[in-house]
Amino acid sequence: MLLAARSVQQLLRPCPFSTALIPFVRPCHAHRVAFSSATVLSASGQPRPWTGLQSWRVAPANEDRVWGPHGPSPPPTPPLEPDLTTMTAASLAECAALVLSTSDPLAKSTLSHLAYTRWCRREILVGTASPPHRPARPDRPLLVPPKEVPSHKSSGLPLNAYMLHNLAHVELNAIDLAWDTVVRFSPLRDELGDEFFADFAHVADDESRHFAWCSQRLNELGFRYGDMPAHNFLWRECEKSSEDVAARLAVIPLVQEARGLDAGPRLVQKLVGFGDHRTSHIVAKIAEEELAHVAVHDRLACIVAMEREFRIEQLISLPLIALCSDELGTTSRVAALLLIG
Repeated sequence: MLLAARSVQQLLRPCPFSTALIPFVRPCHAHRVAFSSATVLSASGQPRPWTGLQSWRVAPANEDRVWGPHGPSPPPTPPLEPDLTTMTAASLAECAALVLSTSDPLAKSTLSHLAYTRWCRREILVGTASPPHRPARPDRPLLVPPKEVPSHKSSGLPLNAYMLHNLAHVELNAIDLAWDTVVRFSPLRDELGDEFFADFAHVADDESRHFAWCSQRLNELGFRYGDMPAHNFLWRECEKSSEDVAARLAVIPLVQEARGLDAGPRLVQKLVGFGDHRTSHIVAKIAEEELAHVAVHDRLACIVAMEREFRIEQLISLPLIALCSDELGTTSRVAALLLIG
């Protein structure tokens, strides 16, 4: 997940709801940017789903968790033996609760991969479990309001390390967000279906790999995750959608993740200008892989809307305004209300 801090002047765009448009939803400018690469138009002018979605779904667990000399690669040493605590988890939901209860970031990343690998091997079912009140966190970084996060100049970190630290923090929150969705809505398995939970577990695995790359590169530069304060904005927004799966699908993936997709090229350009091509390649690869997350979240949002007999614009409108009120200015909220009609 890449998160961009930018205003939302065109927050909602009504979308005629029909199965022909699944998984096409475009609630904001950055989402339209994302789908310029993720969708194509049919002869009738209607958008078709991103063609890579099915390949992403059926792919085995990705073992390229190290950033090698030429890009993603498997670890040079044999994979770790499965963690005993993970092996005792009897379901995907229990694995999710375990990851959320793990405070060490690298252990959280590793457990995420082990849990998804077990799912891919069909060793566990979705099951049910209770989520922790909030994810376990390490002592560092210190969590502060977004406005108190140090600027690059006051952070004491070089630009590349500063950007990597911010990205690592977003990726860590994205791991927790995906697993929280799995365990929190596991009682709705009969309504949502196994594919819903498989998709979010896959997203969690991708985000765990992204965090591992960022952490590795930070270490190569002489720093580590936790060397500067970070914000808790992402999890705060996650908590606001904890009561309703429709709100979770509308606000978290379709707004925060999609809006952040267009941050990738800007970060890459800055890193190239700074002279750090290795880090720029990592950020570019992460941005490329986020396309699958936006596409799958779109499809799931449309399915939930269809099951609840919503039009898709109804799904993303009222929860969006209520849950993002802190992020949107008055002008944007009024514009959104006018678009809802």
